This record gives sequence, structure tokens and C-alpha cells, in this order.
Amino acid sequence: MRIPYYFNFRRCAIFGVFVSRREGKVTTFGVWVNAVVLSVLFSLPVVSGYKVPGAYASTEVSPSLDPLAQSLPPVPSEPEDDIPIQVLPEEVLELMHGGPAVSRPPVNLESPEVVLAGFSPSLSGVVAAQSVSGATTNSCNSLMESVLAADNAGEVEAKILSVLPVLAQYPDSYEAQRARYLLEERLLEASPNQCSALASALMKDSAPVTATESLAVCQVVAAHARTAGTPEAYAYAASTSGALLTSWPNAPEAYDGVPVYLEALDALGRTLEADTLRDSLSGMLAAWRLTELQSGEMPSWDALSGSEACYGLLAAWHRQMQQAERTKAAVDPALVEQGCSLGDAALWSYPASAAQARMVPLYFDFVERLAASERTERVLGLKERADAAPSSLGVDDAHILVQGVYVASP
Repeated sequence: MRIPYYFNFRRCAIFGVFVSRREGKVTTFGVWVNAVVLSVLFSLPVVSGYKVPGAYASTEVSPSLDPLAQSLPPVPSEPEDDIPIQVLPEEVLELMHGGPAVSRPPVNLESPEVVLAGFSPSLSGVVAAQSVSGATTNSCNSLMESVLAADNAGEVEAKILSVLPVLAQYPDSYEAQRARYLLEERLLEASPNQCSALASALMKDSAPVTATESLAVCQVVAAHARTAGTPEAYAYAASTSGALLTSWPNAPEAYDGVPVYLEALDALGRTLEADTLRDSLSGMLAAWRLTELQSGEMPSWDALSGSEACYGLLAAWHRQMQQAERTKAAVDPALVEQGCSLGDAALWSYPASAAQARMVPLYFDFVERLAASERTERVLGLKERADAAPSSLGVDDAHILVQGVYVASP
């Protein structure tokens, strides 16, 4: 039997002792198993470097600096289909982040502003500054503790400002979701003077770096613009929300950013800009939402040209449903039906998409809020269709969740 190179030495080395300790003591058998396992493992070669075959044959993994690895014999050459790991070059990994590869110019370490300019746009100004200065980025838990401390102290301005680092550094976390809820609640309580002070600080700060942070900043500045009616605030809200829709057109935040964008353009008398942006984002969630609000009618699912756009809309609706439940309000049955319809359409339109790992659980969360008879009918129909469909990420996830609904259903 061939043992793969990524075999876990440490777990195997202690296996014998672990087995024998189940009775509360180390036996001779455990020691004997340890000796046999260690003798076998240390006779195996350790990967200290190899070249990846195929299209990336020129990519070479740097040799390990581990003295033990260097002291062992080199790894014998293996057939291409027998190598368990392939290392992708950095430029390919960049593409997997969801956008074009970032071209970073040479950095002059004597000029900090050049260092900051060379950071990826996915990093906030706070994170970049900390990296240059050598400071450690705060953990998500410590940032949330600051948010809760400000909230408990009743400091509205401090609370809203403390939320932004969470949204900038951990936008996809559960803490970011909680922080966004808290920001929206406290923003409704903020006085005009507090909104003015917050907007003034945000408009002077660096540009937001995530969709979640962008939406939060737009909401704060727009709240100030409504009460003060200042063109500068509306202009900032228009440009920042426009950047949000252009940079993250399929993000759930784009759905909520469109009303802010249209409101700011209307106040500035620049409504035609929305048509230009909508046409440039055809097929994206941002364009779908612009069409809905401009026409007053919901477009068809066919206007969403990809799985990410479907996910963004489904996630935005799911948040609306959660927000209603959070405030003890009744969930609109039409919203639940729309979520079920979109989730079903997206599942069968893009069954092999990686976005299904996020969409299918949301889809079933809508399904579980249907009336019992309607839920049973939908789940049975989905099971029948999934059983007849070829295996894919979406279909397999649906199979798993169908079983969960069966178990949970009365």
C-alpha cells in the first residue's frame, strides 16, 4: 500500500498510545505500535520540493528549510497522475479571488505613501497602515468588543464609527452581520448633529474597501444629506454608492445600495447617470435592481445572467426576511414565495456553480417558512427532480437538505 506524502506523521505516531490510553494506561502494545509506525514513517521520503507537471511545469516549489527534510533522500520522480498536490502560480490564484490579477509596481520602502498605494484594494487603509507600521491587525472578536462597549455606553457616534473596521476587515463574518444591524438601528436614533459629525468624518476619511463598508458609509452620509440637504453630502453618497455598484455589482449590498444611489442622483438632478450605469452592468444584480426601482416592476429571473447575481438577490431577500423576524414583524408571504422561486430557478440553471454552496441553504431557509402542506409538496417535487438529475454541487447539497427537511417536518 502506498502512503501519500501528505500523511499526518504526528497523528500516526501517537496512535498506539492513544488506543491504549482508552483504558486509562499506556500498555506494551501501545509502545510496540508506536515503534512500528515510527519505523515505517521515517523510512518514507519527505517532499522537499518538486516541479508541477502540465501547463505550470515551470513553477517550482521552494525547497524546505527543515534540516530533517534536507537530510533525507530526494523524492523519486512520479507519473503526473500520481502527484496528489498541484501548486498554482500566484497570478492564477489572483484570478480565483473573483477579479483580474493585481499588478503591483516596485515599492520604495523609504516612501510610506508608495507602500500604502501598492496594497491590494481588498485591504482597508487601517489594515495597510498597520502592516507598514508593524502593528497587529485586531481580531474580529476584539473589534466587536469595542462595538458592544460603545453601544452599552450609549455613545451613538462612537458606536457607528466602531462598526466600520469590522465591516472593512471581516465583511463576511457573522460579527459583520450583527454590526450592520446595530449600525442601522443606531443610525435611526442619531440626532441631526450626530449625523453631521459622522458624515463629516467619513467624507474626509479614505474610501471604503469592501461592499459592506461602502454600504454602511453611504447610509450614514445619506442620512445626513436628508436632514441637511447639502449638495456635498449627496455628491459623496452618489459617487460612493456608484463605486459600490460598479465594484461589486452582484453583491447583496448592491441591492440595498441602489436606493441610496438613485436618491442622491435625484437630489443632484443627475438621474440620467443611472441609465448609463444600468446599461453598463447588464445582467448584474445592480442592473436588475435599478430596473426594478426605475420601472416599478420586478424583472424576470432571465435578466440575471449568472449564478453570482442570483445569489446576491437571494441573499438580499434573505436578509430582509431575517430583519423582519428580528423586529418581530410578520414576514411577507410574497417575499417567501419569491425566495423559493428564485432559489429553485438558480439551482437548475447553474447546478454545478460554486455559488450553490451558498445559495442552496438560503433556498431551503425560504422553503422551511412555507405552510406545511406547500412545503411538503415543494420538497417532494425537488426530491423527485434531484433523484433524476446527474450529480453536481447544487444537486448534492439539495439531497442533503431535503433529508433535513424530512426529519424536521412534523
